[in-house]
Amino acid sequence: MAIMSEEARIKRIADAVKAHPKDGERISLPWQDTQRVFPVVKLELEALVLNPNSHRIRAQLESHPQREVVKDSPYGEEAQEVIAVLLSETEHFEDLRNNLREEGQRDPGVVTHKGLLVNANSRLVAMRDLGQNYIRVAVLPPDATEAEITALELRLQMQRELKQEYTFTNELLFVQELTTKYNRSPEQIALDLRWAASRAPRELEKGKARVEQATRLLSMIRDVQEISGNTIPLADFDEKRQALIEIDQLYQELARREPERARKVRDTRLVGVLVGLGYRELRRVDEDFLPDYMIPAMEDSDLLSKHVPVLTSGRAAPGDAVPGLEILPTPESPGAEEPDPAPLLELLAKSRGESSIEMTGEDGPILLTRESVIDSVRTAMESAAEEARADERAENRLQAPIDLVKEADRKLRKALKSYERMRKVGEFDHGKFAYIVRKVDRTVEQLKDEIAKHP
Repeated sequence: MAIMSEEARIKRIADAVKAHPKDGERISLPWQDTQRVFPVVKLELEALVLNPNSHRIRAQLESHPQREVVKDSPYGEEAQEVIAVLLSETEHFEDLRNNLREEGQRDPGVVTHKGLLVNANSRLVAMRDLGQNYIRVAVLPPDATEAEITALELRLQMQRELKQEYTFTNELLFVQELTTKYNRSPEQIALDLRWAASRAPRELEKGKARVEQATRLLSMIRDVQEISGNTIPLADFDEKRQALIEIDQLYQELARREPERARKVRDTRLVGVLVGLGYRELRRVDEDFLPDYMIPAMEDSDLLSKHVPVLTSGRAAPGDAVPGLEILPTPESPGAEEPDPAPLLELLAKSRGESSIEMTGEDGPILLTRESVIDSVRTAMESAAEEARADERAENRLQAPIDLVKEADRKLRKALKSYERMRKVGEFDHGKFAYIVRKVDRTVEQLKDEIAKHP
């Protein structure tokens, strides 16, 4: 991809502006809090460079293996090719390309006096793909500042027809930049992004809340990235917008009362996000989900059962437990701890990109495929969510304990008949069966203790 030198670009653009006729094409653009008219000239594609700071690709570029090339030499051929490929992979790029093929360029782009595109980066890439040679662009004055250029990009993005929306994470980065680099207030950003429909106090307050939430969402994503050792790319969260918004909303509600429990609910939902849990199931994750539903479901998993204590408390499994089937103590047990999803979240985050996960087993570390762990955690959470949904549907909660015990009794009697048929089969795992029976027995004893407290 041939690119003119900066000196050649400056001269070519200056010559084009100088030759622009008085009755030539011009365009009015928002500039310095007003509207200003700029000349539109026709330039060779080689006279322009793609913007390495385009907010459309910031998140993707952050984790790109050649990001240092773009950082060190943004206008070199290699860096420009990286940017072009990223732009060609954005959503709706093909729609834009097809539209340019059928209708041609309708609206001019905008470029600095050095040939740096402010907008129309995707259009330039599409026009190159189509074999076109020229593009129409409005030229900004030589004294245009970076802040003015960023403000213009924002306004053009809001106004452009057939625009490609920023991805979720690129939008979050844009909000961060407007806040930290340009010191814009939440109210100003809300108006810029049209998150506030007007300057009416109620609208500004709604827009401000959305900007503040965007800041929290990026912070939450950055926390997960840090836990992972920065192995999770920012763009991995682009399809998780609604899930993350609901996580933030629930966290804000709970944190006012119990910050630590709010953190555990948030982390449990983030585990669900990392394993691809559906949004309906994620909404079942509340304060009681981990201890009452998720841990029992994990204990029923052949792959996860032996690791539940470590995954939900950080403690090693007790040494005298039946191999592969340790039990997490209940909160009422002496020395027991409230279950915590943090170890599981850390394990899933840190192993991103790995094919296997190291877990603690009876005889030391063992390797499990990461895919199998992900599948098992997701299955356990889906089962737990279904159990929670069934409990929520119960019409008479006062009757629920009785109905559940009756159901357990029916299933135990079925288990007895099944065991009588299977106990002489050589492949039957008697040890595992006996252990589960002892586990049931302990639960029954706990029920008896509870009953004794309320004669």
